[in-house]
Amino acid sequence: GMVETVFSAPILVPGLVIGFAMLNFFVLLGDMQVMTGLFIGHTAILFPYSVRVISASLRNLDPYVEDAAVSLGANRLRGFLLVVLPNMQAGLAAAFVLGFITSFNNVPVSLFLSGPGVTTLPVSMLSYLEYYFDPTIAALSTLLVIFTVVLVQTAERVLGLSQFV
Repeated sequence: GMVETVFSAPILVPGLVIGFAMLNFFVLLGDMQVMTGLFIGHTAILFPYSVRVISASLRNLDPYVEDAAVSLGANRLRGFLLVVLPNMQAGLAAAFVLGFITSFNNVPVSLFLSGPGVTTLPVSMLSYLEYYFDPTIAALSTLLVIFTVVLVQTAERVLGLSQFV
């Protein structure tokens, strides 16, 4: 519905624009740790994907199940923790895997928000390519693709990712 549309709006904005906007925002805020900025930036990029995956896992849940737990004596918090949260576990894990892969491979936000002494692997690979012309980055990229495929296949076998995406 409308809430999901609002939360998925950042998917339409290019990562370069989000990275530049966050850089400007953090400059206006003043003194902020680089790691904090990177964390906030990557969270902003990944939030829409996580909302979509978790909401897909909640669509499979009967909305009256939590009400049944409350009618049997549990308070709302206990009903959520004992009924809803266990049904969300696969969706949360799928959102984590998808978020990790997306964040790990994200260059634009990391490029703008990394600072002295703090850099991410994709930014390091990009700066290595600026100075050296050898197959090291191609080999590393191949390893990253293999790692990503293995991670997704493992998540599919364990969690059944295809039901959420």
